[in-house]
Amino acid sequence: MKQDLLEKMYKALYKEKEGRQQGTLHQLKAVMQIRGIDGKVKKNFRAHFGFLEMVTTIYVEEQALELFNLKDIHDTSQIPPEAERETRTWQILRQIVDTYKYGQILFQGEEAARPLTVSLQGNAVVMKRLEEDEVYNYGSQLCLWGLQLLEMHDTAVEGDQERLVVNTMHNIPFFFAHSALSKYFVECIDFVLKIKYILSPLSRAVVLDTAFVNSNGGIGKCVESDLRQEHSVCNKKVLIKQLGANKTTKAMERATGSADAICDAVNNVRDSLQIKEKSHRHSSASTEEALNRGRAVLRKLRPFAHCPGRKCMGYTGIKASPFSKVSRTLLSQRINKVVERLRHGVTISNVDSDEDYTE
Repeated sequence: MKQDLLEKMYKALYKEKEGRQQGTLHQLKAVMQIRGIDGKVKKNFRAHFGFLEMVTTIYVEEQALELFNLKDIHDTSQIPPEAERETRTWQILRQIVDTYKYGQILFQGEEAARPLTVSLQGNAVVMKRLEEDEVYNYGSQLCLWGLQLLEMHDTAVEGDQERLVVNTMHNIPFFFAHSALSKYFVECIDFVLKIKYILSPLSRAVVLDTAFVNSNGGIGKCVESDLRQEHSVCNKKVLIKQLGANKTTKAMERATGSADAICDAVNNVRDSLQIKEKSHRHSSASTEEALNRGRAVLRKLRPFAHCPGRKCMGYTGIKASPFSKVSRTLLSQRINKVVERLRHGVTISNVDSDEDYTE
């Protein structure tokens, strides 16, 4: 599901035709000299996710710099004394969360109204609403997408079953904002419905335990089972393409029966011949250089210094939240319809604990 959400994010915020607009993903890709980014996430998932992780990092840093009026990330003018550091750190985090409305899902018509300007013409008072700052909105929306994806990634590598359910619930409005008929929207509701209400405690434990896999071993190296399966399907598609035209179902089954083993064998042959596969990963040194170039662009642009009427080329009318075009009422109605269909006649009771569950 992480790969699908990442794909929706790139469809919303990545446009190759608008490379001149400062601070956009396409422009930062060129400035930071990142390879392998073309918006086709399934073609190269690692490169796209790694780039989003870098961009989200510098955007969140820029939010903090703008909020606390700091020059750069090395500015130590507001570091509290050692005795107050822990308390002050939580206060700073709370201030960032409240200022940029993290954790708040604001639907259509629920956004706070912009300040009003008053101009006097004789005895008449004319009130004009300030125009939207599209650059500010682009940066805010990018941070919301990026932090949600990073939260999903951290949940996966830790194999955290509790956060998996919470993240899935948070994904519901993201997919609905992309399309009211999104199959991933239905998939999220189906997962939560079964985990919370329909499945028995034993079946629920089995589903959660198999949500992540760790094929290489080690702490913090889990991956999503569905993501591993999607990559396995990609290996099969490579073999199917080699069959050419007029391929039968039986031929495809025979060719792809050992797709993963064939992929491993090919990689072993490459390693033995010292053939380096084309990689889009960067060393830590080059990554830090890329981050610094991106930070310089954002410091000059100052996307979170609100400027009424500032335009973002290619993203006319963009809002600060991806949910701003979604009606809370329509979302609620759509969820109820999907739940009614997925229940298949199953009666859902209010069960809060496994002890209260009865077959």
